[in-house]
Amino acid sequence: MSVATDNVVSEQWVKPILGLLTSVPDQTESVYAEIIAELGPVDFQTDWIPFESTTYYQEEMGSKLQRQFISFSNLIDPSQLADIKCVTNRLEKHFSQNNKRIFNLDPGYLTSAKLVLATTKNFAHRIYLHSGIFAEITLTYRGRGFHALEWTYPDYRTPVYLQIFEKIRQKYLNQLSQISSLDSANHNYSNRRLNLTENTPKYAIGLMSGTSADGVDAALVSIKGNGKSTQAELICSVCYPYPLELRQRIFNLFQTEQSHVDELCQVNFLVGQIFAEAATRVVEIANFDLKNIDFIGSHGQTIYHLPPTEIGTPSTLQIGESAVIANQTNRPVVSDFRVADIALGGHGAPVVPYVDFLIHHQDEKSVALQNIGGISNVTFIPKNARPEDIIAFDSGPGNMIIDATIEIVTNGQKKYDEDGVMAAQGQVNKGLLDILSKHPYLKLPPPKSTGRESFGWAFAQKTVENAKKLGVSDCDLLATVTFFTTQTIVNHYQDHIPFVIDEIRVSGGGAHNRTLMKNLSTLAEATFKSVSVIVDEQSDAKEAIAFAILANETLVGHCTNLPNVTGSIRPTILGKITPVPHKIL
Repeated sequence: MSVATDNVVSEQWVKPILGLLTSVPDQTESVYAEIIAELGPVDFQTDWIPFESTTYYQEEMGSKLQRQFISFSNLIDPSQLADIKCVTNRLEKHFSQNNKRIFNLDPGYLTSAKLVLATTKNFAHRIYLHSGIFAEITLTYRGRGFHALEWTYPDYRTPVYLQIFEKIRQKYLNQLSQISSLDSANHNYSNRRLNLTENTPKYAIGLMSGTSADGVDAALVSIKGNGKSTQAELICSVCYPYPLELRQRIFNLFQTEQSHVDELCQVNFLVGQIFAEAATRVVEIANFDLKNIDFIGSHGQTIYHLPPTEIGTPSTLQIGESAVIANQTNRPVVSDFRVADIALGGHGAPVVPYVDFLIHHQDEKSVALQNIGGISNVTFIPKNARPEDIIAFDSGPGNMIIDATIEIVTNGQKKYDEDGVMAAQGQVNKGLLDILSKHPYLKLPPPKSTGRESFGWAFAQKTVENAKKLGVSDCDLLATVTFFTTQTIVNHYQDHIPFVIDEIRVSGGGAHNRTLMKNLSTLAEATFKSVSVIVDEQSDAKEAIAFAILANETLVGHCTNLPNVTGSIRPTILGKITPVPHKIL
């Protein structure tokens, strides 16, 4: 960052600010959640300041108006100002009541030399940006303070406002100082990260291994834009299986009595190697060059998950060392997406609903995006929805109970019920189904999440024991646990989604189980009017694609958890970044 005279630095990065004007300051939580989701976390916030410099807004917004200023942690390219103003214009309209605004949102940015505001009004001293947005230099910094210009608004001339902008300017200078203190490689890496905010295509790899732990799903994705402007296209995907010996070591870690610290330490690195191999494999299949990959988003392999509803300290652990992935691929990696949400009191799950909203929200149709992996989870997006309207949760077991059951009854000869053939040969046993349906998780309200701790091997063993006591055949047992999975899905729709469901779009390994899909269609169509059940065209790669998109959002500083879904106290940026600066310059 070059330094010029009078303590003025170059404007490669600038600090975004926003002034919010309203007569209902106690009703700003929702609009701030939207703003933070777009611009990232806030690092400065003023008290509410009475707005008395003009009566211009009173007819529309009421009397006793107050203004609050905030600034954001993430620095931006100044060319983004018009895009931000378009977002705030949309939010003003979205939160309007009776065609009158209740919030006036004035975005801008601050540098060491000036304060720039965005506006839709054209005057001689303003510069056109794009999309009907103009920029105005409102204050300039000379000597030891900000100074007004002939067109500066009266309130922006007051000592109170000038002191606020001085404080924000100091924060900005401190940030620049921290950037300048980085070594050259890391500084260049930060510049590369900034370039990811540009509306140009980026190439990313998403890596995911679910609770079934059968392998790593790798997706090569082209991503353009970010936030609500995100456009993602799948180029290639592959499932890269775990070696059998490593898969068994992973399953041993699932059992607390077999899990040891030294083994966990080793498997963390071994899984990282497999994730790196999966990333390399997907670019080979696509005839792509790994050097052209901008970043990798890795979910890792979940070993243990303790949400706030469980006994003990809320926590989660995903392994698959990101440093191994980064250094074997020579690409930066974003990983560990769940822990930040749990640190804020959330469940850390589900985290994909943010991406579901970006990709699948529609104005005319309500969609339930049903993923059936080891655990079943749903994202319900009402028609014409906002992020806070989304309903999402884990409904209970997916393939996990089916896979474990068939492995037990076949003494390990089968790892899953291919196409649901064995279940199709049996009949549902009502007595056993009643026992399964009494699991306490099924009665919990959202937000909620679950995992192998509740529906894993121990649950399957107990189910097999109960089946033997009831004289249930193996085929009837498989038919029952398969029906149980679909019944928990549909029951959760009835209990927790108080809207019409137009379409159920299924993804995950369960979409390949014909018996499960037949059960789901039959139950859903009997329960809901005019609902269609379809398999997502990108079913197997859906979650890997999602973590590529989540990584993109992390790199531009967007908050991607949904507090109404996870139960966290506020939005936050998800993921940790592992750079390889000496390899990506």
